[in-house]
Amino acid sequence: MIPTIREILKAQIASLGGNGLCDPELECGCGLDDFAPCGCLDIDGCKVAKKEKDGLYYVMKESCEHEWQAGLEERGYQVCLKCDQCRSI
Repeated sequence: MIPTIREILKAQIASLGGNGLCDPELECGCGLDDFAPCGCLDIDGCKVAKKEKDGLYYVMKESCEHEWQAGLEERGYQVCLKCDQCRSI
């Protein structure tokens, strides 16, 4: 089956590590689970976004050449010293 444009967009956003979209100029954001609910998907304005702890979507930061903390195996995770991203170890 050939995927729809919506399915292709959602898959690509997820593959980039995002879980939604954000249009900073319109102060608009949505998640992949409720993709473009208002029907205003702006192909030129929307950016890949992540939902933050405050419940809002923010444009994702550029990729980082991670510099992981060392020697924290007892915690079960590491934090990047550059971008604060976490990873399980």
